Amino acid sequence: MNKQSKPFIALLLTLALGIWGAVIYQLGQSAEPIETISHQYQPHELGNKTRLNTDSLFESSLIEVRNPFRPFREKIKPRKAKPAVRITEVKPPSVRYLGYLEDQAGGLALMELPNGETHIAQIGEQVQGIHIRSISKENLKVHFKEKVFDIALSR
Repeated sequence: MNKQSKPFIALLLTLALGIWGAVIYQLGQSAEPIETISHQYQPHELGNKTRLNTDSLFESSLIEVRNPFRPFREKIKPRKAKPAVRITEVKPPSVRYLGYLEDQAGGLALMELPNGETHIAQIGEQVQGIHIRSISKENLKVHFKEKVFDIALSR
């Protein structure tokens, strides 16, 4: 900010504050006067009572006010316990990725299945509940029991 723009900014700020002040003053002049409500409250003596009756404090013919203490005085029903949810951890399938083969259609995976069989699979194939998602030279991405697992190449 240079020295020449400082007085200009000060002038603009003064002008803006003056305009807003005039607007607020006009709004205040046009508003209806506020009527005061006189509430005749007489304090109650507690005497031998151990508890203050809060209901009488909030009863008035002029104004209706919700008693904020009422929920604490009423019996609160205990919440029903939600049934426990068992979280089962899905373990990756016991498949070994033995190698990568290439053909005209793309990559093929040489894998050893949980039952000991060796199988050649392609992308999109499903073998014993294991869905092959992608095949690369380094790892195999499979979908098993609603989870995706990366299986590294066995060396």
